[in-house]
Amino acid sequence: MSRIRAVYEEADHVLVLDKSLSPCTSSIPSETSGEGDGEADGEASGEVPLAKSAETCLRILTSTWMRRLWTLQEGVLSKSLYFEFQDRLVHLVKETAELGDLLIKHKDLRYFRIWRDISLEVRQSSNP
Repeated sequence: MSRIRAVYEEADHVLVLDKSLSPCTSSIPSETSGEGDGEADGEASGEVPLAKSAETCLRILTSTWMRRLWTLQEGVLSKSLYFEFQDRLVHLVKETAELGDLLIKHKDLRYFRIWRDISLEVRQSSNP
């Protein structure tokens, strides 16, 4: 246990395996389930990646891993922290940046508050 700090500091990547995240998908399905549902391409279709990115970040921030004190070292000391989802590994800092890019592109203010809160949490946890 005395070397645990060094293990996380020296690791190139740390992978978080959380039972609350691994059954969840973090990507948008490549095919839509309802053909001819009447939804036109445009702003509405741009909302899907935005909502999914916000959902992914919020799932991580509310995961059981985030509520455990002993996992703090994993998150703060690691150079690169990934979370396992059903369909891919998610890097929280990169996912947060992508969410910000989507917000700028789509100018959707409904998600701005969520992004601001997520960004603040990520920055605070990244700077010990």
